[in-house]
Amino acid sequence: MKRSIVLLNGSWFLVAAGTFALGINLSKDSSQGSGEVAGPSASSANSTILGGDTKDGSSNALAVPKELAALLDSQASWVTMEKLSSFAMGRAVEDLILETDPVKRNFQFSLLMQKLSPENAEAAFTTMREKSTGWDMRRNLGLLAYAWGTVDAPKAIEKFNEMSGREGGWMKGSVVSGWASKDASAAIAWVEGIESKEERGGYTWGLISGLSQTDIGQATNYISKMEDSGQRNRYIGMVAEQKLKEGVPSATAWVESLDDNGMKAGALDNVARNYANRDLAAATNWVEQFAATEYGDRAVSEVAESYAEKEPVPAADWAEQLPDGKARNDAFSEVFKEWARKDATSASERLAAMSDSPAKDHAVSALTREIAKDDPEGAIAWAETIQDEEMRVASLIRGGQGLYRQDPDSALAWAEEALPADQVDKIKRSENERRWSWPR
Repeated sequence: MKRSIVLLNGSWFLVAAGTFALGINLSKDSSQGSGEVAGPSASSANSTILGGDTKDGSSNALAVPKELAALLDSQASWVTMEKLSSFAMGRAVEDLILETDPVKRNFQFSLLMQKLSPENAEAAFTTMREKSTGWDMRRNLGLLAYAWGTVDAPKAIEKFNEMSGREGGWMKGSVVSGWASKDASAAIAWVEGIESKEERGGYTWGLISGLSQTDIGQATNYISKMEDSGQRNRYIGMVAEQKLKEGVPSATAWVESLDDNGMKAGALDNVARNYANRDLAAATNWVEQFAATEYGDRAVSEVAESYAEKEPVPAADWAEQLPDGKARNDAFSEVFKEWARKDATSASERLAAMSDSPAKDHAVSALTREIAKDDPEGAIAWAETIQDEEMRVASLIRGGQGLYRQDPDSALAWAEEALPADQVDKIKRSENERRWSWPR
């Protein structure tokens, strides 16, 4: 059930947005919502004042919570400046690049991004590309991209076009995410104006990330209008992650409100995965209500996989009491996949005690997938017990491929006896093909 996104990872945008939001909230707290730099009167027993009076008598002081004051450098002039010139922004970025404390550096950088403007953003970009390297540069560029998207997205995209490859795509996706969080209609129009379907699909991740941060309904509605059902089902997971921040009951009610079963499945899958990571015991109880629905099988599989990774025996007991159907079958597949990886012998003993059923067929198939490489004879013996013909043949092929690696001549002789004629050649796939193309 573990999956990866090939084009763009939506979590990248969520991380950038979350860190950027931290700076916004701190700025609001510091200025008490006035939009101006707080003066000395903002000081209290719980605050520390940075800065002071300027030459003309006005205040440029900033009040911050005492527990955060240690993360700010009172000698950094940008901390108390309302606006930064291009020179000042570049210098501030350079100083932060030289900061050796990563906690202090990241905290200050998120605050610095609140002072980003159309006039000074390019200076920040240029300094980072010239002075920063490695993971620090990628993380900070991601935050810059998101922040730049909130103030001048077209210019940001123009500059990030200078970066090639997947990394440049990630950055431009973060720009679009920031843009959508501030001006959804403009961001949507820009993305939809891209002619290349592949390129448009990459930016769509950023768009939906930004929309889901500010308006769950708009993000959901946008996804529901996509023609490709596969895209709808994938993208809705990003919205589910945002909705889950409101709690599992709220996220569940939102999932149930969706009209499209495919979108329900995609959203519920995401909720289940995150819930299982937080509280596995609660997730197993919660997900049972979806086991008999048309859209709950993936969610049940997610929880089953997480359960089996920790405790395969009780996970199998739990899967066994689920109602007959696809969710139960898939749960058995996930449980015995994980169990066979840990202890194929005890997993086999449990299977031997089970009565024939579709769920057992799925469990046996999962077992053969895990043991075929090291124990092809055992995989073949188990495969022969599968009742479903298509699943049985696929599992036999897996065992045959393992056998072929050890003794090609014997494997071919076996295959000609045991497999349909049009399936014999499948055991001769190269090691690379076997690695990625095991029959499922």
